[in-house]
Amino acid sequence: MMMMMMMMMMMMMMMMMMMMMMMMMYMPMFR
Repeated sequence: MMMMMMMMMMMMMMMMMMMMMMMMMYMPMFR
């Protein structure tokens, strides 16, 4: 159970990071 929760949290964090990177790439106001 704990392992499953950790995996889910890691996946969510990775997805959030990817989204932030995409936004930074496509939006100039972040610079």
